[in-house]
Amino acid sequence: MFSVDFTERTYSLKALREVTMENYHSDSEVPELSEYLQLPEQLPERVRELAMDITGKEESVYEKAKSIERYFTRSGFSYDQQNVAIPRGNEDYVDQFLFDTKRGYCDNFSTSMVVMLRSVDIPARWVKGFAPGEGKANSNGKIEYKITNNEAHSWVEAYIPGFGWVPFEPTIGFSNPADIQYDLESDISDTEIPNLEERERPEPKQDETPVAKAKDLGGFGSFMKSVGDYLQKHAWVGIISILSLLFIVWLIYRNRGKWVPKLLVHSLRKRKPNWVQFTKQYKSLLKQLERFGIMRTDSMTLAEYAKTVDTYFGGRQMGKLTEVYEQGLYGGYTNHQDWASLQEIWEDLIIRATG
Repeated sequence: MFSVDFTERTYSLKALREVTMENYHSDSEVPELSEYLQLPEQLPERVRELAMDITGKEESVYEKAKSIERYFTRSGFSYDQQNVAIPRGNEDYVDQFLFDTKRGYCDNFSTSMVVMLRSVDIPARWVKGFAPGEGKANSNGKIEYKITNNEAHSWVEAYIPGFGWVPFEPTIGFSNPADIQYDLESDISDTEIPNLEERERPEPKQDETPVAKAKDLGGFGSFMKSVGDYLQKHAWVGIISILSLLFIVWLIYRNRGKWVPKLLVHSLRKRKPNWVQFTKQYKSLLKQLERFGIMRTDSMTLAEYAKTVDTYFGGRQMGKLTEVYEQGLYGGYTNHQDWASLQEIWEDLIIRATG
């Protein structure tokens, strides 16, 4: 057991986007980076061509790197720790993953991104370590992380002049640890900043607003009348308001897979764990896993589905929960003595299934 004090660096998106490839030569503080541009002599040319095709439209170093990072989530790749192909003979490890299998774990994703970055002359390095896992507050109010072999992970760092080594996360199911400050004005073409299209409209004169009219007429009825009159003259305001409300509702519903599990975790922590609560947790986990994309067919038993889930995430967490659920459901064994431990397993798995 040991403690670490860590201050996470915040990056300005605006400043990152101002750095171009020319800065590698014009910035006197850029160190010797030839080591981080090395590539195998036998690297298939189509790997380099793919990297150039992905990054060709971008001017900034950061956006070139982000375009490669995003490529894996949009091009049919899948995360798998078990069914990973091994190159044979003269097959190239990265080429096989990018063009043939598109299936692998963190090492496949991170190695491929490093090679593609170097192919377009961006210095990059492969980093091996541990993902933080799920933090929990201890009795002193500090966050504790339980790190095991299941958290072993690899990611990418690219050298950007003026910023040094900036982390990137190409592996599906993991989030980029970099703290980016979105200090740009909204741009509808910006894929990193969620925006709503806004139409410019002149500010209403003070004596034309519903509130101003309500003051003159007085009373709630007069206020509502003034609102109705105002909307009748400015129908587009009501339309935009309704559309905005519908969009917000749709956005909340669409992202329910991210906030519903956290809400469940928070609410169920306050209750005493038992068999009744465990069955509710297990069923909610099944729904969340399907929202996450791990589908269960009609012919698949719970045990078979648990193996599919554990193959995806690694370990035997879903298998343990399923065994207890089936023992209670079919065998009547509902007096399990370690409900708290099972709840921790459930919390970890349902949070991981938020993506």
